Amino acid sequence: MKKTVLAVLFVALTSQLGFAQEFKTPTEAAEYQNEIMEKELELTEGQKEEVSKINLKYAEKMSEIMKREGSKFSKMGDMKKNGKAKKEELKGVLTEDQFEKFEDEVEPALRQHMRKNMSF
Repeated sequence: MKKTVLAVLFVALTSQLGFAQEFKTPTEAAEYQNEIMEKELELTEGQKEEVSKINLKYAEKMSEIMKREGSKFSKMGDMKKNGKAKKEELKGVLTEDQFEKFEDEVEPALRQHMRKNMSF
């Protein structure tokens, strides 16, 4: 059931902006995340501003990780640390219900979409 819900959510999220969308900059990736999170989590105006800052900050960090020299293995460890730090910041901005929905539904769909479409 949960996989079905996630699959439906993923299709809905990707169809909104076009499945072939490719993110060429961290700003484009952050803007995509902002749009999805605003809609799916029903963010307040204050939350939108804070979430936008967080998404851009961590998209830029992710870009730096991806561009640097090193093995994929070492980069994956840093990407996981980056993701954990981002979640901790989001936890301070989102309500408990929003954060739960983010972890269970939104984040997995975003992660899958971002992996396929990041080129920066």
